[in-house]
Amino acid sequence: MPSAVIADPVTTSRQRRAFLRFPWRIYEDDSCWMPPILSERAARLDPGQNPLFQHGEAETFIAIRDGQVVGTIAAALDHRVHQLRNEQVAIFGFYRGRGPDALIYLEMYRAWSGRGAVGQAVPDIRVGGEGLN
Repeated sequence: MPSAVIADPVTTSRQRRAFLRFPWRIYEDDSCWMPPILSERAARLDPGQNPLFQHGEAETFIAIRDGQVVGTIAAALDHRVHQLRNEQVAIFGFYRGRGPDALIYLEMYRAWSGRGAVGQAVPDIRVGGEGLN
């Protein structure tokens, strides 16, 4: 039986590198996989390059099991949507998982929802693809 999945917020350059490069670990043996451009992935998470950060915030997480990264996810809040529509919406993107995906997702969501500003309770969740914009 595999050990528990632990979700950690990405806070170090080493974790950021693992977050950005994780898809290569999942799809390395898939001859049909077309890798994303690494600099474009990084730009989507850079407050200086992604317009979302002008009116929102985001946090990234890696899921770890037995010392190995088994998943990634980014969670974001767009405060402009909250102001215009009076609804608080969480946006999830950059989700990738290896192993029991539901457990990985739930652990990362649990870690995110228990945190400060970005991690406040939200009634609506939208899951995106590769980006947060």
